[in-house]
Amino acid sequence: MEQFQLTTQSIPKLVKQISIPASIGYFFQTMYNVVDTYFGGTISTQALASLSLSLPVFFIIIAMGTGISTGTTALIGNALGSSRGREARLFGLQGITFGLLVSIGLTFTGIYISPWLFSLLGASGEYLSMAKTYMDTIFYGTLPFLLLYMLNAILNALGETKPYRNFLIIGFLLNIATLTLVAQNNGAGLIDRVKGSVRTALRYGTFIMALGTVGVFSLAGPLMRVFSHEQDVIGIGVTYLRIDALVLYAYVILFVNVAAMQGIKNPMFAVWIGICRQVIAPVVLFWILTRVLDFGLLGIWWGIFSITWSAALFSVFYVRAKFQEAVGSFPLGIG
Repeated sequence: MEQFQLTTQSIPKLVKQISIPASIGYFFQTMYNVVDTYFGGTISTQALASLSLSLPVFFIIIAMGTGISTGTTALIGNALGSSRGREARLFGLQGITFGLLVSIGLTFTGIYISPWLFSLLGASGEYLSMAKTYMDTIFYGTLPFLLLYMLNAILNALGETKPYRNFLIIGFLLNIATLTLVAQNNGAGLIDRVKGSVRTALRYGTFIMALGTVGVFSLAGPLMRVFSHEQDVIGIGVTYLRIDALVLYAYVILFVNVAAMQGIKNPMFAVWIGICRQVIAPVVLFWILTRVLDFGLLGIWWGIFSITWSAALFSVFYVRAKFQEAVGSFPLGIG
């Protein structure tokens, strides 16, 4: 059966088979947001700003979907790897049920608290109204959105990433490949393949993100002109994109190591590093860079750079220590 091939076939071949369809699928998922942003920019700068303001709130839905589906994939993958098929089916059913319950609660809660969240982010008047109208529409679609995440979690555990790709083309990936392979091989007790899965994902990520870094850095200007014709907006965007281009590989390191921890059923690492990276560190570092050192927007951009790379490097040492603790020496290299 397909799931057991994940514990026997060539790791580089499996990483490509799993991550390429997933990457294409997530590319088209991202393109939905790109299209929204493009047409928002044709309406007005305020509409574009409203869409940007909605992104942190939208990430609440994405975070819930990703968290539940990742946990489901890890549990199913470990069960399949250790030949516990009935338990794997039970995990799948529980994941779908839990996802549906969460989506209902998130829909009503999101619609109710979104005005407060947007006000907290500094929105008011028409700016607030536009952001709320956009997010209310998104919240109404939470149930099918999370249901898709849960069904995809089951497919990911089997190594089947093509259906999700096809669905998104019609209607994020190295970390999925790592999670799937680590989960099943960990469940089967194949520690060498767990190590190989992480190293292979990092190696492929080096190549892919090297191209991405050069592309984003070089094309920052033309990319920004697609979404806005205002020179001030373009200038700010170009500066951000060129700094962020230097962060791309840090995301690969971070996501692959987080996925490795999730694959061995240690999901709380993602929670704590997420809280530090997205809440605690930004509050402290952004305040220092913008208020104390008076770097303005540049302080925020370089703050993102510093926080992401710090989290990525910490994840490398943390995961290495955890694997050494569990199974002995774990040479977490790129090559």
